[in-house]
Amino acid sequence: MRIFATDIDRDAIAFARRGIYPPVALKGLPAGARDRYFVKSDGGYEVAKRLRSMMVFGEHDLGERAPFPRIDLILCRNVLIYFAAPMQRVALETFAFSLRPGGRLALGTSESVMALPEPFEDEDARLRVFRRLPGSYAILPMRPAVLRPRRSTESQLDQAIRVTHRDVQRLAESSASAESLILNLTVGIVVVDQRYYILRINSAARQMLGIHGSAYDQDFVHLAEVLPPSVLRAAIDSALTGKTTSAVFEVEPTDAASETAHFVEATVRPYWVEDRAIEGVVVELTDVTRPERERRADIRTRQRLDKAIATNGRLLRANEELTALVAELRVANEAMLLASEDAQATREEVETVNEEFQATNEELETLNEELTASVEELRVANEDLATRTEELSNQAVVLEQQRLSIQEEHDRLRSILASLGDAVVAVDHEGRIVATNDAYDRLFGVAGAEIEPEDAAGLPIPPADRPQQRAARGERFRMEFAVAQPGGSRRWFEAVVEPLTAGDRTWGGVLAIRDLSERTMRLSLERLMAAAGHELKTPVAALHGYLQLVERHLDAGTSAQARTYAVRALAQTRQVGELIERLFEVSRIQAGRLELVTAPIDLVGVVRNAVEVAETLPKAPPIRVSPVRGPILVRADAGRLGQVFVNLLANAVEHAATSPTIDVTVRRSGAVAVVEVRDHGPGIAGNVLPQLFQPYTQLGHKPSAGLGLGLYLAREIVTAHGGTIEAESTLGEGTAIVVRLPLAKRRARDDAPPAREGRT
Repeated sequence: MRIFATDIDRDAIAFARRGIYPPVALKGLPAGARDRYFVKSDGGYEVAKRLRSMMVFGEHDLGERAPFPRIDLILCRNVLIYFAAPMQRVALETFAFSLRPGGRLALGTSESVMALPEPFEDEDARLRVFRRLPGSYAILPMRPAVLRPRRSTESQLDQAIRVTHRDVQRLAESSASAESLILNLTVGIVVVDQRYYILRINSAARQMLGIHGSAYDQDFVHLAEVLPPSVLRAAIDSALTGKTTSAVFEVEPTDAASETAHFVEATVRPYWVEDRAIEGVVVELTDVTRPERERRADIRTRQRLDKAIATNGRLLRANEELTALVAELRVANEAMLLASEDAQATREEVETVNEEFQATNEELETLNEELTASVEELRVANEDLATRTEELSNQAVVLEQQRLSIQEEHDRLRSILASLGDAVVAVDHEGRIVATNDAYDRLFGVAGAEIEPEDAAGLPIPPADRPQQRAARGERFRMEFAVAQPGGSRRWFEAVVEPLTAGDRTWGGVLAIRDLSERTMRLSLERLMAAAGHELKTPVAALHGYLQLVERHLDAGTSAQARTYAVRALAQTRQVGELIERLFEVSRIQAGRLELVTAPIDLVGVVRNAVEVAETLPKAPPIRVSPVRGPILVRADAGRLGQVFVNLLANAVEHAATSPTIDVTVRRSGAVAVVEVRDHGPGIAGNVLPQLFQPYTQLGHKPSAGLGLGLYLAREIVTAHGGTIEAESTLGEGTAIVVRLPLAKRRARDDAPPAREGRT
């Protein structure tokens, strides 16, 4: 918001610009407003900076100065009463030009707009507030002769500038080159006096700030719209006190052909005269787009570097975790080696015993040769013992391999249980929980927590019939049950139980529990929608018929308002009927009862008929259909396909209202026919594009009166025809829906009767 405060009296403007008032001046102001908009200063009250930054002060003569455009409210109280009728008309013409259509003009209690009543109408006669009517009200190029001449009260700086202009005109030939040099400098130069009026401005400054026209003796803060007015005014006020300030601003391009903003460095310094008095301000404007962009690019590079450092840190932490895992594997390997060494020691002990037997045998041969037969028997026994020892060694290796395999199977089973989305719990023959997975712990609390199941009526299931007790008895079954939640709600689960056996012995059971809450709610919702659609169809059809009868029996004397209400009621009942019909379509599709009456049809004609329907939609942009050579025959249900293309075009009209056109293309591609509907609207984000064809889904920020079933029905109908439908979209560039249908096969006779198909 910007407030322009003007007066013909320079002293009054100077006093108002200071914004300091004695306490008596604010006596009638409420304390809350005074504390909000004023601050105490030197025994008085000063206007707060937030309010002061929105105000621009300057001299303004209603008879000579150009008006301010696009004003919402003009307060001009007790001014027109001092003007003659011609001068009042000039002032009112200025007000009419300055106000927006619908803007307000507030006059004094003794003033009116009788001198120029056409652009205004009374809004509050008691408060003398008038509203500006729509229309264009230009200011006459010539002012009436009754206007008084311009006041001659000029500052020393204004007089010096006027004399300088006269001298420059006299010495134009000698100073033309210097003036051309200043005006053609690449650095913008603007000289402003103490009232913020422009004294000098060169071409570079005009181009940077988008200032056109003479601009001399006009408010610089008002004309330099690309610079922040509050910051610019503060810099000029600081320069008037002898300080030099510099700042960089990002400004919008003033050239319509340019699409990117640029950066301007503004240096504001005092304008000194020979006696070292400050008569104004010099604003130097330098285009610093390239260094500023390089600086910002450097900042972005540093941000990317910081992000890369953070990513590197995460990689280092991941590497440390991998190192820890390798260490754990090394420990496990060492344990396996220790077990192997134990087996080797056992084998060596057996070999030692064998050697002892062999030594004993040799001693017996030496002591008694007569016992050769016995020694031979011992030798045979020794050989048997060696064979048995080798068998024991082989069995030890096999046992170790079996142990490792069992450990691997155990780890694999534990990983599988952890990855399952269903809850899994194993119980022994007494019903005690021996193992659970993470999903069970999330659903039913910490490991070991027992389930308290309920039946459909909400009653607790007897302990003997609960899933865990039945599983402990080794039963194989499937059952559904509910579990009460802390908030009073209930969640439904399905338990599938298999017994756990070891050989011919059953020692417990394992339960796989699946959460059925969402599926149960979805099935209930589908049944409810199907039942609601079936029950509502007949009364809505009757209501629509009765409204049609009411509309037909309205006689000529009926008021226009009653006819309007009847038409609107018919439109609403028609819309309700369409919504119910869509619910029926969804229920038919979900039940597998969608019927198609197929026949060879011209796809081009079906598309053109859909375009004609879509062109009648409110605010529909032009719809262009690409030219097609000859018919494109497909075997399909013409009514259903027409419904598909009308839905696609209606969605494009509704969600791409800013698109200049909607383009429709029909073509052949091999053995399929392709229909593409493309808009040039805002587009759809990639993360939500897969949800486009889901039922009861509405994408975009614009609210819709539908149920979000149009594209879902379109997909199901196209799929029932053996075709496909896809969506492609890019944010800011638009969305394209592509339908592909198989071409009709050539038949021996074209007049074969149409076939009825029931497909989903």
